Amino acid sequence: MIFNKKNFWKLVLAVLGIFLFLAGLGVELFFIKIYGLLAGVLLLGLAWLWKRKLKLPAGIVLYVLFLLAFELSLVWSRNKGISAEHLVLFISGGLFWVAFYNLSSEFSPWLDKMIVILGLVFGGMFIVNHYFGEVLVRPWSLYLPYTHYLNHNNIGDLWALVLTIVAFYLIGKPKNLWCWGLVSLGFYFLAMSQSRSAYVALAVGVIYLAKSQGWTTKYRKILTVFVFLTLALFLFIGSQKSLLFNRQYYLQALLGLIHNPFGVGVGNFGVISLDPANHIWGLSSYSSVAHNIVLEIIAGMGVLGVVFVVWLIKRLLELWYREDQQNLIYRAAFFALTANLFFHSAYFVPTMLWLWFMVLGLAQGKPKKNKKLEMY
Repeated sequence: MIFNKKNFWKLVLAVLGIFLFLAGLGVELFFIKIYGLLAGVLLLGLAWLWKRKLKLPAGIVLYVLFLLAFELSLVWSRNKGISAEHLVLFISGGLFWVAFYNLSSEFSPWLDKMIVILGLVFGGMFIVNHYFGEVLVRPWSLYLPYTHYLNHNNIGDLWALVLTIVAFYLIGKPKNLWCWGLVSLGFYFLAMSQSRSAYVALAVGVIYLAKSQGWTTKYRKILTVFVFLTLALFLFIGSQKSLLFNRQYYLQALLGLIHNPFGVGVGNFGVISLDPANHIWGLSSYSSVAHNIVLEIIAGMGVLGVVFVVWLIKRLLELWYREDQQNLIYRAAFFALTANLFFHSAYFVPTMLWLWFMVLGLAQGKPKKNKKLEMY
């Protein structure tokens, strides 16, 4: 039988991959977020029909509390429309998280391959546009320049995730020529993107794999190659622009919490950045985003955003201290993406945020029977 249950879920993931591709183009973002919400509801509905009983992942209660606090913060948001859009984005992310958690056995064999395909497609578009296209700037695109300064492209942030996945496969087959071909291509995209956040993300992903697999002894050569290339890129780009000194917005966000204890609404960081009260030591550069997912939430929701911080810390600790090998590739992917979101505003690129939640669902593993679930 050509069309069986296994092929059905492969088809579902393929359709979802097409949607993630469209969401990574950086156009019609309002409609993309709405469609993402509908896609999340549909996928969760399919999961319920398939499993007949949905399992809730650890942390779901805290995340629901975060969404409720997010909704409450709309009352005093400086731009309710923007904040509402981001709320839809995080709700849809939560739906993808629960759906992928329940469909771990159906999606875990294929999501990593879909991510690699997305990387190749956007990589091809980057090459065509870079060498033959016109200069277009779309900050929430995965293949076009982030700003008019042309010193950052999100293609590197996507390929940091792809390379983390490739590094995992090199563990089992260190002489795999296809993987080394992807490594060469990936470091080209990282170099061209000038994305320091991508270098940090790749380093974190590979370090987690090294820690979990004992690479320091058994796969020292592979680890050395990744560390050397990543460090070389980081130092080269770092000689042209600093990672931390160009992130003075972090200090603005912390000062903003003092002057706006309940935030200004998620997506309105520009209000914090423009406020002279948040400028000290001459650090007055403007940014419309915090370039850090935690500080973005704190600036938007103030003290209410602490719920999100606690939720994220608990998820990171939960996955870091797991010792089993189940879905290890997705745990590494989650750490890589989290590191990226700590140093770049890719959390406002729908594809990147949704992938973050999807790999979290798979990273937490297949629900185990006869085991009390830690809901927080």
